[in-house]
Amino acid sequence: MKRLLLCFSVMLLTLSAVFSQNRISITEQFDRQNSCTFTRLPSQAWVFDTTVSTSGKSIWGFVPTEEGDSIELLSPMYDFSQYSYIILRFSHICKVSDSDEVTIEYKENYPGAKWTRIPTTCYMGSGETYRKNGKFSQSSYSVWERNNMMAMPEKHWWQTESFDVSAEVALAEVQFKFKLKKGSHVGTNFAWGWLIDNFELLAATSEIRPPVVEIISPFVKGTVYDMGPHTIYAKAAPRTLVRLQTPELRVNYISSKGVKRYDTLLMTPVRGDSVWKAEIPLQVVGTQVDYTVYATDTVGNNATAASSYTIGRTWEAHPNCAAILSIDTPMVGALAGQQTPVGITIQNRGTNTLMAATI
Repeated sequence: MKRLLLCFSVMLLTLSAVFSQNRISITEQFDRQNSCTFTRLPSQAWVFDTTVSTSGKSIWGFVPTEEGDSIELLSPMYDFSQYSYIILRFSHICKVSDSDEVTIEYKENYPGAKWTRIPTTCYMGSGETYRKNGKFSQSSYSVWERNNMMAMPEKHWWQTESFDVSAEVALAEVQFKFKLKKGSHVGTNFAWGWLIDNFELLAATSEIRPPVVEIISPFVKGTVYDMGPHTIYAKAAPRTLVRLQTPELRVNYISSKGVKRYDTLLMTPVRGDSVWKAEIPLQVVGTQVDYTVYATDTVGNNATAASSYTIGRTWEAHPNCAAILSIDTPMVGALAGQQTPVGITIQNRGTNTLMAATI
């Protein structure tokens, strides 16, 4: 029996070692400015921002003011010479006019190599514009408010993009570039710009098939005036033949005083093995709730979807309260040294009835 357990343990260790060697993950979350691995060109066009980020900090690029000018965010050079399958993922908010050009490019490490835009055939996301023209803009997602160029991004605007770049960069050394180029329309530089976070590269010797993860209706996002509890629904389904593990809802609570709390909630199935739910408990007014659905299969393919809401204060009156509509205060008489009565008209909000009283 001991020999059997020993052999089983050795087999598990061997499988773990093979798995770690056959699959790697490279990340940059832009949380540490001094150790950021990316190069900003020009440096003043990109800032590290804590106002709108998925967690910690994001990096924020401004739209140039002059036509034809561009800003670039360059990754380090990565060595994928041992890997045949590569997935690129990142989260972003692209509050940039359709007339400006927002692209993601790559370049291999050999003499004469040129920057090349990642083709639309690699795109695995749901942005409306990239599938059409290989560019992102404020029209890519409806939540980015394409008809309001001056709209300020909110935390629930974050979208995660995925690209299967295996055919382009496998078995090679490669570098990636995020590029924003100013078009010919005047005034588009006043748009918010491009926010990027959670850059990730997945490389493997066997095919990578991340699960489908999507937060679905009824949505809880933006400013809400109900303290909860709030039920979050999500679609999470594998793209492989292996089993999907129970998805998690990872929650970050930030109070109005900046105090942070974290929680992880296991989701429960709603319909089959593809629709799941979890309930975020009641929170006090002013709390910001950032939540992420995390799903992974049994061989390590994983994906996330995130959103956020803040519990706002409502100033509406309670339906059973009474409102004073008018006060009739005639002249204070001097007859016998007495004051004349004061008339008050009151409306009951619940029954919408009027009442008169004198005091």
